[in-house]
Amino acid sequence: MRQLVPPPALLLWVAGGLAWVAGTTNPAIAIVGVILLNGLLVSGRYPVAW
Repeated sequence: MRQLVPPPALLLWVAGGLAWVAGTTNPAIAIVGVILLNGLLVSGRYPVAW
């Protein structure tokens, strides 16, 4: 979860939200996909001890 909220990811969440509100759903979905893929790859590289 930590990989989804650093400042660059927050900017991407805002960009995805704005794209969604503007009615351009394809870029919005692509942006959210990039965020999720990045979070998945980073969490695999740096496991967090719960």
